[in-house]
Amino acid sequence: MQTPQEVKNWYLNDSYNTKIKTNGGENIGTNYRFGCVISQNIIDALLLNQGSKQIYLGSNLSVLEEISGNIKYELFYYTYTYDAPSKNYLFGRVLYDIIDFTIDYKSYLKSCDNIILNITLDNLILTKSKFTQAYKQDSNIGAIRLDVDKETNTYFSLMDIYTKDMRKRYGVTSFMDNNFFNNTPIYIYNYISRTPSTCKFANELVKQLKTSISNKSTYESNNIPI
Repeated sequence: MQTPQEVKNWYLNDSYNTKIKTNGGENIGTNYRFGCVISQNIIDALLLNQGSKQIYLGSNLSVLEEISGNIKYELFYYTYTYDAPSKNYLFGRVLYDIIDFTIDYKSYLKSCDNIILNITLDNLILTKSKFTQAYKQDSNIGAIRLDVDKETNTYFSLMDIYTKDMRKRYGVTSFMDNNFFNNTPIYIYNYISRTPSTCKFANELVKQLKTSISNKSTYESNNIPI
């Protein structure tokens, strides 16, 4: 993405509240997104898992209301770096499952206020890595995500494609050294609303990217085999 506005537009498409269904039409639940604030200790600790050139941009709280009534929480930890040769902002997030935690999130559904997350590193599952990079190709936007569960030796490679009213998720799976095909798409995320704090977060993204424009870091690409 070549401008802060393109980063903002991607985030706005990605951060809708959604109704989630499987490829077969089974209703999974409802996902809500909120702007949130985490402690500096957590920010610093999680940044150690990122490349040395990455800059922290902020966090969101994801809440999944499953059909069963179960509630799942995730921390969305956003970072970026600037690739000077291609003049691209490389932007994305890491997802961390939050455990032993609950909050009255419904009172924030129509609020611009960020949720203050009173959590520690003990509330985050750090053995599961869920890294997402945003992409834009011509007029198409989406996300590429890699899920790694070190405890079960499971790997998911996921791709989300965004449209004006939904996201569709595709993927491949490797479990215990076996490869599996998945129905496509795996999940469909239908947009239903937006939490005001995510709109505020989107505007803050642009401000931060513009502010740091004079201190752009250069991305050093890995040698990825073709």
